[in-house]
Amino acid sequence: MEPLQALIRRAWYHFERRDDLLPAAGHHVAFAQALATADPAAAMTASDALMAHLRSGLLATIDRD
Repeated sequence: MEPLQALIRRAWYHFERRDDLLPAAGHHVAFAQALATADPAAAMTASDALMAHLRSGLLATIDRD
């Protein structure tokens, strides 16, 4: 997961997606809460939602250019 995180972080900074900060933070919070409560099903759901959010944002950026 670390290589993917590094790529996403670089892309986020490169494309300056400031308007996406609050929604992305919400996905990170949901994931962290699921981990903190040791709920594997919720963690998997939150992780999938976060990855889908990041993917859709990157695809929207690519389509924009």
